[in-house]
Amino acid sequence: MPNDQSKLHQHPDDQTPDVALIRNQNVTHEYSDVNIRGIIQFVIGLTVGFALVGLIVYGTFKYLYSRELRGEIRLTPIERTTADKLPPEPRLQLAPGHAEHPLEEMKDFHASQTGELNSYGWAQRSSGIIHLPIDSAKAMLLRQTIPSRTIDSITLQNEQGVLIPSSMSAGRSLEWRDH
Repeated sequence: MPNDQSKLHQHPDDQTPDVALIRNQNVTHEYSDVNIRGIIQFVIGLTVGFALVGLIVYGTFKYLYSRELRGEIRLTPIERTTADKLPPEPRLQLAPGHAEHPLEEMKDFHASQTGELNSYGWAQRSSGIIHLPIDSAKAMLLRQTIPSRTIDSITLQNEQGVLIPSSMSAGRSLEWRDH
């Protein structure tokens, strides 16, 4: 006959016996499971480490802040050798050693170009070539008759091919093309 007491302590869905009724009053804690002393030492060490790192960072910030207030700036060896030297020419505008602001340079350049466009002077004195104000040059050009090409002179055809404006000259010169 099977033991009826063992059937009472088994779960109906499981083959594992129910051990909830087993109690041992002599064993309350197993020392092999968790090392409480090691955990406490680790937490204390971690706290001390955080405190030391915090003090070091705080001290560093205080030192750097007081040095900044005193204006005590030490240059590195590379900064000391290059502090006096300017970069080679040409320098960028607004770079150290550049005398004039770029906007002032642009205004001066524009004024010089406008002055040359609106004045008389020698372009090449040895060749006798002069420059005159742009408005006067336009008026003189309009008074002259300027020869123009006719369509017949551009599209000459013969047995060699067709004479058409060159693609590289923007139509200023002509070239022969085969049919």
